[in-house]
Amino acid sequence: MYERHIQDFFLNLPMENNGWTKVLDLQTRIYGLTLDIITELLYGYSVHGQNSQRRSQLAAELGITDLPDAQEFITNMNRAADYVGFSAMFGRWRNFVPSLEYYRIRHSIRKYSDWYVRRRLDQMASSKAAVEPISDERFILLNELSCLTQDPVQLRSETISLLAAGRGTTSALISWTVYHLARNPRVFNKLRDTILSDFGNDFDFHRTGFAELRNCKYLQYCVNEALRVGNPQASTTREALNDTTLPTGGGPDGKSPIFVPKGTLVVLHFFAMHYRSDLWGQDVREFKPERWEERKIDWGFSPFGGGPRKCAGGKLSILYHSSQVFLRLSPWFFSRTIGSHRDLLHYHSPGSTFRYN
Repeated sequence: MYERHIQDFFLNLPMENNGWTKVLDLQTRIYGLTLDIITELLYGYSVHGQNSQRRSQLAAELGITDLPDAQEFITNMNRAADYVGFSAMFGRWRNFVPSLEYYRIRHSIRKYSDWYVRRRLDQMASSKAAVEPISDERFILLNELSCLTQDPVQLRSETISLLAAGRGTTSALISWTVYHLARNPRVFNKLRDTILSDFGNDFDFHRTGFAELRNCKYLQYCVNEALRVGNPQASTTREALNDTTLPTGGGPDGKSPIFVPKGTLVVLHFFAMHYRSDLWGQDVREFKPERWEERKIDWGFSPFGGGPRKCAGGKLSILYHSSQVFLRLSPWFFSRTIGSHRDLLHYHSPGSTFRYN
C-alpha cells in the first residue's frame, strides 16, 4: 500500500536538469501522500491525488461508470479543514459564522464516502457470508467495521471521522519530523545510520511490522520528539459535567486544589505543556531525541490526550503509519549545503534526496 504512493510522491517532485528540485512546499505534498494512503486504508481504494492517471484508471479497473469525483473530494477536504479551523476561533458563537458553503462541502464529502459504503454493503448482501470480511490481503477498515454494523450512516461517520483525524495529524507529524531533521544534521545522520544498520538498504518494506518499528528505538525517539515540539493537536477542551476539583491550579502558588463548577470549559493546552522547562529541562526548545533514552512517557507528554476520552488508537495508528512512511523516505534524505540567509528544502534524484541551502 505504502510503496506505490511513496513512489508517486517522488515522481511528482519537479526535477531540474542538474538533478535538484526548485524550492518547493513539501508540506502540501505530504498532505497529498497521507490522503492517498489513508483513503486506501479506510475504503480499499485511494483517491490517487498524486497521480491523476491512476485516478482515471480506477473506474475502468472496477468496471463502473458512476465513480465519485476524487478531485472534488480532495479539494473539499482541504476547504472543510480550513472552515472548521476558522469557525473554531469564534468559540461558542461559531454557529453564527456563515455556513452555506460549508454545508455544500460537507454534503460532497459525505456523498463520496456513501458511495464506498454502499458498494461494500451491496457486496455483503450478495455474499452468503455477509458477516465475514471480503478476502483481501490488505487491512481495509470499512470491511472490518461492516462486520459489526450495516448502518450506512454510522459507517460513513466512523470512516470520515478517522479520515479527518488521521490525515491531518499524520501529515503534520511527518512534516515536523522532516523540518527538524533538515535543521539538525547530527540527528539526521544518526537516524539514517540507525535505519540502515537495523534494516539495511534492501529491507522488505512490505513486511516491516509494528514490532520491528518499535524496536528501532532512535526512530521512535525522533517521532516522539517531533510530537513534543510540534504537537498536531495543540489543545483540546473538556466540559465539567458535575461540580469537581482539580488537584492543582489553586492558591497563591498554583499548587493547591481548585474548584471547577459544573458547566465550566477546561482547555488543555498540550503545546504549552510540552514546552515547560520544569518538565523537560532548560533545553526544552531544542529538537533532542536523546531526551527519550531514559524518559518514561507520563502525563507531561500527551499528544493524543489521556484517560477514557483520549484519541482511541491514535498513538498506535499514527506512530505506526508515520514510522512506516518515514522509514521508506529516510535512506534517501538530505544532501546538504548550508546557506547564510535561509534554509530551503530541495530534492535530488536517487543517490541523495532532500537538501537545504
